[in-house]
Amino acid sequence: MAEDLLRKLSDDQTLETAEKLNVRHDRTLTGFWRAVVIVFGTIVIVLGINKVFNLRFLVDFHMFNFSLYYIVFGLLLAASFLKYPVKAHLKEPWATRLFWVDAFLCFLCVAMFAYFSWHGQEIIVEGWSRFAPLEAKILAAIAWILTLESIRRIFGPTLFSVIALVSFYPLFAEHMPGFLEGIGSSFDATATFHMLSPQSAIGLLLRTYIEIVLGFVLFGIVVVETGGGAFFLNLALALVGRMRGGTAKVAVVSSAMFGSINGQPMVNVLTTGAVTIPAMKKSGFEPHIAGAVEVCASTAGTFTPPIMGITAFVMASFLNMPYSAIALAAAIPAFLYYFGLYIQVDGYAVKNGLKGQDRKDLPSFWETLKTGWFYIPGTLVLIYYLFWERKIGISAFAGSACILVLSQLSREARLSWRKLLVFLENAAGSLVDLMVVIGGVGMLVGVFALSGIGVSFARELMNFSGGNLAWLLILSAIAGLVMGMGMTLLAVYIFLAVVLAPALVMAGVPELSAHMFILYVGMLSYITPPIAMAAFPAAVLARTSPMRVAVSAARMGAGKYLLPFLFVLDPALLLIGTTAEIVTAFVTTLFGMFVISAALEGYMLGVGALWPGRGGRSLGGSTYHGFALRMVLVVAGILCALPWISYKMTGFAVIAVLLLPLIGLKVFRKAKDSEAAVTV
Repeated sequence: MAEDLLRKLSDDQTLETAEKLNVRHDRTLTGFWRAVVIVFGTIVIVLGINKVFNLRFLVDFHMFNFSLYYIVFGLLLAASFLKYPVKAHLKEPWATRLFWVDAFLCFLCVAMFAYFSWHGQEIIVEGWSRFAPLEAKILAAIAWILTLESIRRIFGPTLFSVIALVSFYPLFAEHMPGFLEGIGSSFDATATFHMLSPQSAIGLLLRTYIEIVLGFVLFGIVVVETGGGAFFLNLALALVGRMRGGTAKVAVVSSAMFGSINGQPMVNVLTTGAVTIPAMKKSGFEPHIAGAVEVCASTAGTFTPPIMGITAFVMASFLNMPYSAIALAAAIPAFLYYFGLYIQVDGYAVKNGLKGQDRKDLPSFWETLKTGWFYIPGTLVLIYYLFWERKIGISAFAGSACILVLSQLSREARLSWRKLLVFLENAAGSLVDLMVVIGGVGMLVGVFALSGIGVSFARELMNFSGGNLAWLLILSAIAGLVMGMGMTLLAVYIFLAVVLAPALVMAGVPELSAHMFILYVGMLSYITPPIAMAAFPAAVLARTSPMRVAVSAARMGAGKYLLPFLFVLDPALLLIGTTAEIVTAFVTTLFGMFVISAALEGYMLGVGALWPGRGGRSLGGSTYHGFALRMVLVVAGILCALPWISYKMTGFAVIAVLLLPLIGLKVFRKAKDSEAAVTV
């Protein structure tokens, strides 16, 4: 079922979506130039495998990592100029003329970074970041500018403007007022620091990319290219398609499963949303609600174990802790997020009388497993290496290899020579996009190290908040939402991790909680008006207003905005604490999220309607009484979720006082109706 819909919608509708969003298109490369991109990407993959598995292929490069970093960065930066034109939709003859300029830039990148790689050991040992020869300074400046240009081509003006401005910051840092004042540097000193220092573009983030992220990018592409999108959609249809509001619940379940692998909200919306949004509309969901459900479900994939998004791997490197610890810490908040969204979807379905789909229209659960059974051992292999062996880099490659080998037993998923080339081309494209943003964000980190602005900013933020944790958290959340408007989640996280995380730690927040808070609020920027980037592709698919989708997404499961504050105030939600503390926090917060979500949507399982006068009797009373009841329940649910026992008991008491009479009234009316029916 999902295969046919995906096949029908993917090409035409994705192209239409891209055009309406004014997204930059990749160049369509053929022949020699397509082969160049594929070869560059394949070399990077081979080098990554060589590094992760310690194969000692090309011994010199293996032994000195900095040379390896330059090779990977240079090849992918070079490929970006072939893949992305200087301007979208160029007409002839300028398209051809500028292509040759881009081809020149491609080979210039290869030559420059070959030079850097050849001198990799000298760059570190002799301190070229401060004492580079003249030719290295010139090449570093050119590489800096070309990296910024590649960011502009791929990610547009917003991210380019932020990274460009910050990367040039050391040139005028000493002239800035107040806490923005930093240590100044000349143009050539800044350029050499960015490109010849292990603290900027060619540093920790690049190492994380090669040793960890590259493997998980390949794993995601393997899942997609072997039909994983259709498999997860069919699996969700088989599991929850018959329930009321089933199409929306399919969106929640399938996007959670696929998003945890993909980790990119907008890509997830376009992949699963191409099927789920039209299906939701057809079953009776309003267009903006259908888009909002998909946006909420897709966005949280980047926070959902076992894989999450690439930002989580960067966080592991920042915190110098196993990724498995971060994935486990995210488990309860991710579950609570989807639980709240599921409750609101269910309430909306009841209010609007939406039924599930007929069994005959749904795929069989067992038939679905027969077509995609090989994803199960592949995922288990990945989880085994990830959580038991704690070999993060190996886990992704092992899982990918398992799926690729076993999928050859399936005629539909089997890789032909043509599919293999498409796979390598898509892999190269994804690696290029991530490498460029890694390089740009690495420069943000470098600027804070070079100018010393990070420490002073955190100190001033603490002074501004007066040491009040609640006020500091609110300021941090606002900063995360604002920074996320038009920027990638990785860029938002790293910027805030350098600027805000130290202030949160100074205020007594555990380091893991501080970084998880920043990651979560950065993720929420994708669904928060007025930008809400994930709402735009969903709005195009739903054929409605992006702002209506964004506002509805912010309302759907609105308890998700409470979660980051809860797991900072109560670290037990991140599995920090005793078993009793963790269980107590989970159960009470789960109940609180249930009450909040039900009250916001106006329907509570076991109680019934909490809104006035729709379709007969209302348990909420008049309009004003009904809304007052719901708002009091929201506050009571928040009290139940807070970590202090007195607040929890107050919340439980308020809920009992409000709901027990309503439940009693419902039971009485049901008994009275039954008695009347018997009498008749």
